[in-house]
Amino acid sequence: MRKLLFLLFLVMTTFVFSQQRSFSYLNTPLEKVIGDLEEDYNVRFAFNSKLLKDRFVTYKKEANLEFFLKEIAFDLNLDFVFLDEENIVIKPTNLPKNYNLLDEVVLVTEYLTSGFDQNKNDGSITMKPKKLGVLPGLTDPDILQSLQLLPGISSPTESASNLHIRGGTPDQNLILYDGIKIYHQGHLFGMISPFNPYVVESVNVFRSGTKSEFGDRIAGVIDINSMVEVPDEVSGGGGVNFLHSDIFVKTPLKKDKVGLLLSARRSINDIIDLPTFNSFSDKVFQNTKIEETNSILQEEKLTVLSDQFDFLDINTKLIFQPNQTNKISISSLLVENSLNYANIDSHQYGTRDQLNINNKGLSVFWDYIPNQKWAFKSSVKYSEFNSDYRFTLFGPRNIEETSSNKNIVKDLGIQLQAKHQLKENLAIKLGYELVDYYVDYNLNFNGSAIVFEEGRTELATHNMYFETEHKTEKVYLRGGLRTSLYSGVDEFFLEPRLYGHYNLNNHLKLKMSIEIKNQAISQLTSFDFNDLGLGNAIWVLTDKGQGIPVLNNKQATFGFFFNKNGWKLDVEAYYKKVKGLTSFTRGFNSTIVTSEYASGNSTVQGVDILLKKKVNRFRTWLGYTYSKNDFEFPGLQSGTFPGNFDQRHIISWTNSYKYDQFQFSLGWQFATGRPYSEVLTLNNNELVFLGQNNKRLSNYHKLDVSAFYDFYFDPKNKIKARLGASIVNVYNRSNEIDRGFRVRFDENGNTNLIEQTNLGLRMTPNIVFRVYF
Repeated sequence: MRKLLFLLFLVMTTFVFSQQRSFSYLNTPLEKVIGDLEEDYNVRFAFNSKLLKDRFVTYKKEANLEFFLKEIAFDLNLDFVFLDEENIVIKPTNLPKNYNLLDEVVLVTEYLTSGFDQNKNDGSITMKPKKLGVLPGLTDPDILQSLQLLPGISSPTESASNLHIRGGTPDQNLILYDGIKIYHQGHLFGMISPFNPYVVESVNVFRSGTKSEFGDRIAGVIDINSMVEVPDEVSGGGGVNFLHSDIFVKTPLKKDKVGLLLSARRSINDIIDLPTFNSFSDKVFQNTKIEETNSILQEEKLTVLSDQFDFLDINTKLIFQPNQTNKISISSLLVENSLNYANIDSHQYGTRDQLNINNKGLSVFWDYIPNQKWAFKSSVKYSEFNSDYRFTLFGPRNIEETSSNKNIVKDLGIQLQAKHQLKENLAIKLGYELVDYYVDYNLNFNGSAIVFEEGRTELATHNMYFETEHKTEKVYLRGGLRTSLYSGVDEFFLEPRLYGHYNLNNHLKLKMSIEIKNQAISQLTSFDFNDLGLGNAIWVLTDKGQGIPVLNNKQATFGFFFNKNGWKLDVEAYYKKVKGLTSFTRGFNSTIVTSEYASGNSTVQGVDILLKKKVNRFRTWLGYTYSKNDFEFPGLQSGTFPGNFDQRHIISWTNSYKYDQFQFSLGWQFATGRPYSEVLTLNNNELVFLGQNNKRLSNYHKLDVSAFYDFYFDPKNKIKARLGASIVNVYNRSNEIDRGFRVRFDENGNTNLIEQTNLGLRMTPNIVFRVYF
């Protein structure tokens, strides 16, 4: 079966390399023509969206790209200006004085597939879900899942939100939605991104070389932005797959002045029972209290009273643009997940587990651009995270609440920024950011031996940053300095940032980056947070009194990028030194623990490689990451040992092809097995381990496939529809993603060692149907 699937790769490659295309348009909307040209010629167009409205193309002959654009330019009353071989600006032939063309044209090159571009200057990756081509295993362009196709970004636990960027952990990533910090990053305990991709305009990703305006996290930056312009007309859409349904609408409230975005998405498992949701649930609940209870329902004559497990997200955005120099936007976000599980026995005794997790936020931005020399930006951002677990034991006569555990984060930020264009090739940026944190956690278990039952801390950080940007035809250099004063702990930090590249010729460039970053808030793992075995990570602030230091990361990268004739080769090596790592000792397997917390450091060294070839509408790319992540925790073990999520080799091979209204994608992934700690024996009912992370799980690999068909309901092509299908893990491999051990007491009081291995998704199909207007 596997040999047949790999043979399909080769046959598919040979077939599409022989395909040719000529121009044939009849009263076709200019927007569709632009999309076709970007697909076929590996170019990117920059334009004001109003230019495409009510413009149509009729053309039928063979021609090269430049000749075709010259021919249609006269009829459209437009000019197509080539900035380089990949970037084209569209502007009116007679430019009105009050016409807002673009604040800045960003030169890009397609990185993976349509919708994945690399900024030619700062090296960041931009994903645009609206333009995104089909990706293997996905029916919807899941934001965080899609990013895992980038070398250096992976999820060892096979979830959407559990992103590890170049050896960093998920809590070390700065994820912003319209400036709102995201603390709860996934629905269904991380299996689905909490962002509706159909209202996301762009996602900017920095794996390294971070701009000085981004702080508070030491790993990667994922900057998500929704609607950026006042819409010209009412548009929207909706759809349903085997996991959830959604609807969104964009509408002008006042022409060219005020626009509104509304979006809502929710799970549908309470309406209909579908195999995709069941497969996700099986993965999430394996080796948890819920799975154990379900397994003894018949034996113990238990009855399930409640089995609720659902999610919801809502987004709104209002844009007010009174004139060409001012724009005010207000965004809000609500992400909710809830679990309510209860059972009762024949004697009317039962238990109820309730877990509610939500993240809500609000941001207000004011952009002021008085002229081409100056640009000002000010913002106020608020994010609030709540995790509330309640366990109730009830009987025929009374109700006793035995635990109530909470984790609350409140994050208020104010940011002011000014950018000045000194010369055509030289700009400077100055900014100030105030961040005020409030964190509260309460671990209140009856009979628990937790030392620190609760913690409530506040911290204000004052940050100033300066950045200069210099670019010529050969050289791009961005250098900056961010200073941070942590008022709660009276500590001052300097964070230099440097990114640059040098073009050896039109096809090859060298690149490098050096940066230092600090982080005052992080997640610790406590297996005592709740009885479910789910959602056990707790957000805490730095606290010297409890031994939680500020995280510090020193990072350097060096590499090169080659781009010619549809071939792309991107190679980047990196080295990271992270200090101040902290964990509850219950998050480790050790017999020499002497305190509630353990502190340590990590060293990460690796290289990311991308090799891609594009021919017409066929793309194939190979991604490879070598990463070595060593931990050093003196309080747990002498010497170094592999990090909890250390995977030395990660490989992905992806193919995509577009033919008329059809899109196909096939992708294979491989990864070295994660490390785990092997148990030697039991001593006084306690586990005795051979060492930290001294063994590895089996190697991980799977094959995913997806296909789309797009069509229109009306002759004017105003109502578009999409039917799609996907299969995750086509050959149904049992992939090991985690392993742990625990002690279980039988009816006679004897102890038994239980090994628990968590598996990834088995073969999981999904189907989607969507409509756009």
